[in-house]
Amino acid sequence: RPARGGGAMMQFTLTPQVQQYRDQVRRIIAATVTPELLAEQHRSGTFASRELGRALAAEGLIERAVPGLGEGDPIELW
Repeated sequence: RPARGGGAMMQFTLTPQVQQYRDQVRRIIAATVTPELLAEQHRSGTFASRELGRALAAEGLIERAVPGLGEGDPIELW
């Protein structure tokens, strides 16, 4: 539908590839981030997770967040 004033509406729908990427990351998080890991992060105040980083790296997903590396546009990750 047209926007007020006759302009075009912005399209915020994710492409199937971006949605697939997001789903893959969510599956890895669900499999990797345990209640024990969360408790340790809260206890230590450090929210970096080597386990999660390794799991994402094993699937080649970290490089996408760096411009010029990997597939896709890092801005899609936001």
